[in-house]
Formats: sequence, structure tokens, C-alpha cells
Amino acid sequence: MIRIILVDDQKTVRESLRGWLEPVENFEIVGTASDGYSAIEQVEILKPDIVLIDLEMPMLDGLQTTKMICHKFIGVKVIILSMHDSNEYVSRALQAGATGYLLKTTPKEELIKAISFVNLGYSQFAPGLINKIAESIPKTPSLEVQVSKDNNNNNLDSSRVIDLTDFNLSQRYRHRSRSKPRSKKFYLRIWLLSNLILWSISLAYMQFKKPTYTSKWAITIPSSKLSTDINLPEIGQASSESDSPFNSDFADPRENYKYLVENEEFIETSARKINMPLKEFGKPKIEIPTNTTLIQFQIQGDTPQLARTKALVLQNTLEENLDRLRQDESNNQNHNLEKPLAQTRQQLATARQKLADFQGKTQFSSGEQPNILVNNIEQLRRQSSEVTAEQQRVKARYDQLLSDMGISSEEAAEALVLNSDSEFQEYLNDYSQVSTELTKLKSKYLSNHPSVVAKQAEADNIQAQLYRRGDLLLGRTLNQVTLKTLNINSSNLSGSQRANLFQELISLRAEQKGLENKAVELKNQIAALETKLATLAQYSLELQKLQRDVQMSEAIFSSAATRVELNKSQISAAYPPISLISQPNLAKEPTAPNKKYIFFGSFFSSLLLTTGMFSLWLRNQRFDTPVFWENNSNHNNHKALSNSNSNNDIKAIIKK
Repeated sequence: MIRIILVDDQKTVRESLRGWLEPVENFEIVGTASDGYSAIEQVEILKPDIVLIDLEMPMLDGLQTTKMICHKFIGVKVIILSMHDSNEYVSRALQAGATGYLLKTTPKEELIKAISFVNLGYSQFAPGLINKIAESIPKTPSLEVQVSKDNNNNNLDSSRVIDLTDFNLSQRYRHRSRSKPRSKKFYLRIWLLSNLILWSISLAYMQFKKPTYTSKWAITIPSSKLSTDINLPEIGQASSESDSPFNSDFADPRENYKYLVENEEFIETSARKINMPLKEFGKPKIEIPTNTTLIQFQIQGDTPQLARTKALVLQNTLEENLDRLRQDESNNQNHNLEKPLAQTRQQLATARQKLADFQGKTQFSSGEQPNILVNNIEQLRRQSSEVTAEQQRVKARYDQLLSDMGISSEEAAEALVLNSDSEFQEYLNDYSQVSTELTKLKSKYLSNHPSVVAKQAEADNIQAQLYRRGDLLLGRTLNQVTLKTLNINSSNLSGSQRANLFQELISLRAEQKGLENKAVELKNQIAALETKLATLAQYSLELQKLQRDVQMSEAIFSSAATRVELNKSQISAAYPPISLISQPNLAKEPTAPNKKYIFFGSFFSSLLLTTGMFSLWLRNQRFDTPVFWENNSNHNNHKALSNSNSNNDIKAIIKK
């Protein structure tokens, strides 16, 4: 399938050409363009075989477009389709690289055949243009071009397309003249002279070349992987890892070392150490064997000792430079790490200061304080429960005593008030004593007896004072009935039993009062502790937050400080350490001149020289041909496209 692009600024021409060529078998119109720029874009995208292009187009004309296509897209063949048939246009089209030049008046059938032949590699030109092409060929005294004519003396290119395969204006012919072969003696003399010169140069080189000696040594770069991991409990963790320098598929540290040793400044430093000029010191030769960790060095000198001295100096300079580079790298890394370290140190100091300020302000220094307070509250609550149980027990005994004594709780309370008052008890005792004496006097005397009257008056006075004191204590009027009810001597119980019961009642009442006070005190203490606990809970949360900030700051600071310390111990991470595998040796034999290599080189050169001379002599004897036309890419003459038989073909005749 021949892929074709049509280029013409007139749409009617493009459509006409498409109508002609699209139905043709093996032809495919892959694109059309109306100017040179569009044509170049189409060619780049569609990759056609043939570009059929007009000369006159806007922006970029056909000649410029043809030149750009032929230069940029190798293999794309361009056929000019134009109305112009002048020598200038034809010549410029060929110089631009066009493979064919047809006129727009070319018949359809001949256009199709021309495209087919151009695709096969032939150059196609319209009828009538062959003379113009011949005229564009430079004339020489020994060459001229003629066009055959038919029996009617007419040019044969009048009605058919001519094929000039791979026509080139710059090289159209080669002239070979017949000459007399040179004699065998001529070539023999040339061979002898050439060998004499060759071997003389080789022997002179071996004789006068100053010998040089080579000292060799090798180093290796360890491929191990280094890692360090530090874990500080409750503070933090820091780790450092240095991969093997050979882990990368794109970088080999040995190349860095090779560049370092080959550097002119490095070599100059080494030369100064032994007071030798840079030119005399020379450059070391460095080899990096594949699939190894080795670097092989060699340096030449005029003597074995000098070569070895140079090698030792180079090795020493390499180690010094590596130490310096490692230290510079370490200082640079430390500088990069010191700023974050100072920031983390400041953060740690700020966090600690906040914690100290909080503890000084609140006097809250430990998270255990709320726990202690909770335990105290629980203990007080247990005590409160115990007091409540004791109150219930005392109350039950108190109620039982009231029942046994036949008084109510209110009366018992009043009796306890009266019995607890010493003045009232004193009046009561005096009244009891006077009453007893009065009773004895009444048993002896009549009621109007002076002794009875006096004692009765005394008894009434004490009774009045007793009632007045009772009214004051009870807050109500105390009468004889109440007094008898509250009097411990008025019960049916015996005096001692009632006294014991009342004494127990008083004790229970006192105990009950004490338990009540204790319960109230415990309740107040629990409330106060609960209030304090709520405050401490807030303090505890704030303290935990501040402590977390301090711990986090400590962890970050410790990690940064550890990285700085680890970096100091890994100064060879960027420039891996080297190990000397073999010391610089002391050469026993000179490396140059190598007589063996010189001998074999001269021998094979002489052999090649002999073969060449023999070939020249043989060619001179066998190949002596007349002048002929030679095509650059194909030496066969191709027939022109024609609708007639082969007897009407146009032939180029060359005369001497």
C-alpha cells in the first residue's frame, strides 16, 4: 500500500487528484494540505511514502517544503506537480531533493505509473524535461550528453515520462581512463621502502625510548549496611541507618573516588609533596572492575622507586582528602541539626517552666493527690455509715428505756434537762430533805405548831425556787404534777432501779447527741473533701497535660540530641571507608617500551602493507575499463515509463 499526501493551495486540484488516485489499487490518500507548514505537520504525523506537492503555495512554497521534508523525514519521496517547466524550477527542485518533477498536464495513467515507479526508487520526470535536465549537467572537454532521436529526428521525450534513477546534480558520472599497468618491480620497491621505514621506526623507538615503570595497588569499599538504634525508656527513641554504598542502581561511589583522584588539583597536591612538577608527575590510571567493590590504580615513573613513591603519595593524599571531606560533611550535617536541636531545647525549657509555675500556684505537684483524697472520702463515708448504725442502736435502747420508765420522749427530754441542771438538782434535794423533815414534824406536832409552820414555810420557799428554776429551764410552767412525773423518785420502780435507768437514759442521750454531732461533722468533712476533689480533678487534668508536654519535649529533644551524637559516629556515611587490598608494588620490569607488543605490531603492520600492495598490483592488472556513467545507488539502467514498446526507449549516449 502506497501512502500519499496531496499538497496544493487550490482545493479543486486536491479534490481532482484525490478522485484520480483514491480508486487506484494499492494507493491510499492519507492526507491533504493547503500550505507548506500543514504539509510538514501531516508528514510528521501520517508518515507517508509519497508527497505530491505544488510549487507555488502561500507562507511556505513547494521548494522550501520539499527541502525540509527530504532533510527531516528520511525515506519520504517528494514529487513536484507544477505548471512550470523552466530550467531554473527543475534544477532547484532536484537540488531540494525531489525524486520526480511532473507537469499538471500529465495524463492520469502516466501520473499513476510515475508514482508507482518513484515508490520503487526511480526518479521520474515529465516528457520534455529530459533536455532541460541534461543542460543542467556541467560540461567538460571530455564529456557531452546527447539524446537519441527516432527515424523522424524527433526527441523521444515528447510524450512520455523519463526515468533517471537517483539522479544527482553534484555527482552524475565518474571518468575512468584506460592506462598502462604498472610493473611488478614498481610495487616491490614501494613495499620494500615502506617496510624499511616501518621497521626502522620500531627499532629506533625500542632503542631510544626511555623505560618507564608502573606501580600498581588496589583498594576496596566495604558494602556492609550500618544501623544504630537507641531507646531511652519513657523519653524517646532514635535510630540511624546507613545503607550500603552499592545499593543504588544509578550511582557507584567508586566513580566519585575515581573523579577525586583524577582531579588536577588532587594530582598537583600529590606532586607538591615530593617536590615534582605536575607534568613530570603524570596522571594515574584507574580501573573499576565490574561486579566487585575494588578500585585499581597504577602510576608510572622513570624508576621503580619513583613509581612506588608516587603511588604511596597518591594513596596518602586520597585518605587525607576523604578524611577532610567526611569532616566537612559531618560539620555540615551538625550545622543542619543544631538549629532544630536548639529549637527543641527551647521548647523543653518552656514546657518545664509552665509545669513549675502551675505547681507553685496550685500547690498541686502529684497526680496521686486526688487518689489520696478519694480514699479519705471513702473512709469518712464508712465512718458516717458506722455512726448512723450506732445512732440507730442508741435510739432503740433509748426508746426501750423510755418505755420501761413510763415516760414519753418529750418528758424524758425535760427530765434530762432538769437532771442536767445542778441548781435545779440542789433545789430538788433541799426540797426533798425539807419535805422529809416536815413529814416527821407533822407526825409529832399539830399543823399549827411553830416548828411545823416554820418548816412548812421553808418547804414552800424551796418549792417556789424549784418551780421558778424549772420554768426557766423548760420554758413553761412547772407544777406539782409535772414535777412528780419528772421526779425519778415518783415511779413505781425502786429508787435505785429508777436511778440506774435514768442514769443510763442520760448516758444514751449524751451518746446520741455525740453521734448526731459526729454525723454532722462527718457530713461536713465529706462535702468539703468532695469540693476539694472537684478542684483537684481539674488540677490533675491540667497537670497531666503539662507533664505530657514536658515528656514530649524531652523525647523530641533527646531524639534530636541522639541524632547529633550518632551523626558524629557516622562521618563516613557520605564517603564510605576504604581498605587497602594491595600495597603499591615495586615494579621489576619496565612497562614501556614493551618490545613484545612493538614486534607483533610491526609484524602485523608489515603483513597488512604486503597485502595492500599485492591488492593494488592485482587491481591494476585486472581492472582497466573505459569511461562510463555510474549511478550513485543503482548501476542498472532503468527503462522509462512508456505506452509504446521498448524499442522507443530514450538512451543517454556518452561520447569521449
